[in-house]
Amino acid sequence: MRIVIVGAGAVGTKLAEQLSAEQHDVTVVDEDPARVERLRDRLEVQVVTGGGTTLEALHQAGVKGAHLFIAVSTNDEVNIVACLLAARHQVPRRIARVRNPDLLGEHGVLDQAALGIDLVINPDLLTVERIRKIVATPGTTDVADFAGGRGLLRGFEIARDSFLAHKKLSELREALPSGHFLVLTITRVDKIFIPRGNDRILPGDVIHVVMAQEDLAHFMPYVSPSARPAARVVVYGASRLARMCAQVLAGVVERVALIAPRQREAEGLSIDLPGAQVYAGQASEDDVMEQAGVKQADYFLALTESDDQNLVAALCARRFGARATLALANAVEYVQLLERVGADVVVNPQLIAVGAILPAVRGARQTLKVGNTPAEAIEIEVQAGSRAAGRMLRDIRFPAGSILGAIMRAGELIIPTGDATLREGDTAMVFAMPDAVEEALGLFRKRGILG
Repeated sequence: MRIVIVGAGAVGTKLAEQLSAEQHDVTVVDEDPARVERLRDRLEVQVVTGGGTTLEALHQAGVKGAHLFIAVSTNDEVNIVACLLAARHQVPRRIARVRNPDLLGEHGVLDQAALGIDLVINPDLLTVERIRKIVATPGTTDVADFAGGRGLLRGFEIARDSFLAHKKLSELREALPSGHFLVLTITRVDKIFIPRGNDRILPGDVIHVVMAQEDLAHFMPYVSPSARPAARVVVYGASRLARMCAQVLAGVVERVALIAPRQREAEGLSIDLPGAQVYAGQASEDDVMEQAGVKQADYFLALTESDDQNLVAALCARRFGARATLALANAVEYVQLLERVGADVVVNPQLIAVGAILPAVRGARQTLKVGNTPAEAIEIEVQAGSRAAGRMLRDIRFPAGSILGAIMRAGELIIPTGDATLREGDTAMVFAMPDAVEEALGLFRKRGILG
């Protein structure tokens, strides 16, 4: 597939890296010569120096023959106009990253269809929704839903008092009253792998589990016995994301407090956020943390626009006694550092945005990033004439680094065994590492269709 990407920032670079590795013909357009050169040195993609709204740059990038156009620069207006120009050049599918909800979206003033945009990605809204689900499900490190919310993908860090600690996977189905779940992956230190029946789950592991929505309540006491519903949340930061989170969580938990680093920010936010208690100060100031109730907080959310500040704030909140900490990683490079030393949960809007864009490339219904790992869970329809249709699972040879996690059939979630037979029209939830994605998805596509 020929793909043109406008913007060589974090999202554009990550998309270019992943899509070129999957053998797509990728061209990236950016007006910053330094970014273009870095991309040229790092990846096997074509690059064009120029603006995303410049016809000369778009023509040089081959927009006329492109199958997919993705505008993910840091400028909303550039992304909107770039997609409009791509539509005029008959590019079949067009995606724009737009952060300002006043422009496009449910309450936006612009007509998405008239602008030639098939899909709008708002990383802030996606990130806020991810945080809301994490806060609403205590004990989780990662949350994602599929099949319209009927299926769940959840990440958990295994505590020493967890029933799952030191258990083999083969023992879990016999031991738990509801065996309607599947452990997809185990992340141990920095290594992620697909576990087999004889593999043990150890304290400190992060596991990703797929299950039906109705089974979550049965599963939670076994994986995280000390978890309790979140009632108090403290948000640190005055960014747009911090404000949005405080607004959303005010309707979810009993008490939301927000700490703005500067007094003038606090004064403005106290007016904008009537459902939250607003304080001014730094996370390093004990009196401010005391006033905001960090010691009693079920979650402390570090959501400033500075990764360094988020790291320090999360560490201060942990020292002060917050039950759990979540930190925003504005840069992908900070994710691992924050996970290792700073916070219980780390979210990165760029990785979330990439996960929302990938289904349009793959002909899949949805792509879910498995935490902050390279792994993905991909929702795809079993097509007539595919190698998987009509065959038992044990007879299908999946590539190394992939596994079938669940089947959706007529509204029912099925955790498959070797005896399960895949039918045309089923929705398969496929887990795969990057180098196994295309081969695994090829099992479910009609032969000769590449997506």
